[in-house]
Amino acid sequence: MGLSAGISFVDSELKSIVIVTDSDAFPIDIQLAYDAVFGSLPPVGTKVFVRMVGVNNTTGQRGAGIKASFIIT
Repeated sequence: MGLSAGISFVDSELKSIVIVTDSDAFPIDIQLAYDAVFGSLPPVGTKVFVRMVGVNNTTGQRGAGIKASFIIT
């Protein structure tokens, strides 16, 4: 889901789209998962946010997470 380029707070809009495990091949292509949840990529000029959160497989403890955004060109 693309948002206005001026938007910076989106925590309530984030959705889980893919779970990556140690056995997955890298780099990870998330476009198919993104398309399944949000539809095709948004129009040029809109902003998209992603967040990755690591989880310890043994304890289930979540890491702090990394959030990034980019503008579709």
